[in-house]
Amino acid sequence: MRSVQNHPNIIGLRDYFVEKISTKSIESIRSGAYYENYIDDNFVEKHNGVDGDKEDEEEEMGPFRNYFIVMEYANSQSLDRYLKRYRVLNETIVKKIFTNVCDALTFLHRKRIAHRDIKISNLLLHRSVSDEHRSNDVWNNNEFNFVVKLCDFGLSVKINPEFEDSLKPIGTYMYMAPEILRSYYFYNLKQIDMIAMYCPFKGDIWALGVTVFLSLHGFYPMKTISGGHSRSKKLKSLSEFFHIDEPFKSESEYLRVYSERIRKNLNQPNPRLSESSRNLLRSTLAIDPRYRSDIEKIRALPFFN
Repeated sequence: MRSVQNHPNIIGLRDYFVEKISTKSIESIRSGAYYENYIDDNFVEKHNGVDGDKEDEEEEMGPFRNYFIVMEYANSQSLDRYLKRYRVLNETIVKKIFTNVCDALTFLHRKRIAHRDIKISNLLLHRSVSDEHRSNDVWNNNEFNFVVKLCDFGLSVKINPEFEDSLKPIGTYMYMAPEILRSYYFYNLKQIDMIAMYCPFKGDIWALGVTVFLSLHGFYPMKTISGGHSRSKKLKSLSEFFHIDEPFKSESEYLRVYSERIRKNLNQPNPRLSESSRNLLRSTLAIDPRYRSDIEKIRALPFFN
């Protein structure tokens, strides 16, 4: 049994959630990112905004070996469930939520860890010990007394500074950045020459912007991007952005063309939102990743201060 390292800002742990990994293919689990991301003590560390692992345990059962992941227990609900109840959240609550999320993401990115699957169902709400006697029904859209924790590191990866970019599309479809959607589109069409490298950290920032937009509006920022579609329907909708009849003269020209196609497909922020909220959305949802802010700059925006 090995304990993961503690971060000095972690709150005291009282309860734990235990997940048993399938024993179907232990060797593939051992060699895969899932095992390494959860078990490697040098990879997983604690932070008060990260729902990390307390400790891992290997249990011998005859000829079989089982791995149990022991994780911190968030005692309330996911942001997904919370948002389904209220549909749209006010800016005050969104600020509280995403201050926690940005702190967690800042911690990860400083450690060169890209989460790669930020979405509302991976944001868990935790009540403090003093509030545990209160019912969930007490909370409403004018009061938010939770700590928000980022969870599910099954797709996360530690990035080598010398090889920062990725090729293979990773993440949840509705939260993929345009450059990752491009890879998804051409990867499925097996047009490998049209797949471009992308930065996973910038992908995290776009996904962060999607969660903020969804929390403030109740719908996704891209009109044709939604859940529940088959792969064929997804590819058909993406063809509106990425299909080409003939090769472009340069990569920059193709980027300009598909960026303009996507821009026309974006839902505009509610004009009643504050300028600081709209600025946050502009900074996180820049179509061209070169103009998308990093997490340090996002956290320093007036919206959070």
